[in-house]
Amino acid sequence: MADMCKVDKQTSLLIDEPDVFIPNFGFNIKPKELTISPCSFRAIRRFVETHHYSHGIKGGSILYCFRCEFQGYLVGAAIFGRPCMPSWKIFNLKPQQIIELRRLVLLDEVGRNAESYMIGFMLRYIHRHFPHIKAVVSYADPEHGHQGTIYKASNFKYCGQTAPGVVLVDKETKKSFHCRSLSINRPYAELLSDKVNRNLVERQKTQGKHRYVYFFDRKERG
Repeated sequence: MADMCKVDKQTSLLIDEPDVFIPNFGFNIKPKELTISPCSFRAIRRFVETHHYSHGIKGGSILYCFRCEFQGYLVGAAIFGRPCMPSWKIFNLKPQQIIELRRLVLLDEVGRNAESYMIGFMLRYIHRHFPHIKAVVSYADPEHGHQGTIYKASNFKYCGQTAPGVVLVDKETKKSFHCRSLSINRPYAELLSDKVNRNLVERQKTQGKHRYVYFFDRKERG
């Protein structure tokens, strides 16, 4: 099966990005009432930037995206990409054998267990269509009160915390960027570097993130 990103590039002109307006349903949405499907990055970008706590999508390359809908409305989204950190070395894998769940966001109206329900769907889809992938890694950020509960519920294995780091906080937009963003060959890195030079960025120390990994091989899960 073709890589989803390649398919998206070919069909992007045919895919309209949905409105981020979400009606007030007035009730919790049950997981089994959701429709989850692979999609283009374009189809969910504005939704993720609006509803994810980071309000941004920066870092490594994007590989696979999924959308979660209820009655035709976009209520959730997820993005998988190449790990920003050398995770393949940690887990004794090749670079192409591991991907990172980089963004997962669901609206508050979506009821309990929806996160694990969506993760389960995506893991099964990836395992079925991309069998060369052996593991999925993800991180929970304690700076935002996240401990990784949804990963534990989805049979991910806890692998400790990463080393403390430093983020660059834009004083104007309040968006944060990893310090490695300055060395990435992207337009936003040039803008960030310019703001650093103009003293419009503040450096802040951060706690290490909780690292979780899901192995598709049951023997590796321990």
